[in-house]
Amino acid sequence: MVTVDQESRTLFDRETKQIHKIQIEFLTVTADKMAVAIKNNVVLSRVVEFTRCGWPSLQRDTYLLPYFQVRNDLTIEDRCLL
Repeated sequence: MVTVDQESRTLFDRETKQIHKIQIEFLTVTADKMAVAIKNNVVLSRVVEFTRCGWPSLQRDTYLLPYFQVRNDLTIEDRCLL
């Protein structure tokens, strides 16, 4: 015999799972979304350009310095900076 409490809890669990699925769909990061975000970010778009074309021998821009320090570890895949 199913009690009212058990039935409402089961319904609540199903609704919660549906809400989580919807939230995950909106939070999913794709390569396309990442590429657009990188393109629209001033610093990251410069990092991508330097990674593709070569870095200057010195980097004085404080925003680019962290990327300059790991420049040999950076790569581009599907328009995404890795």
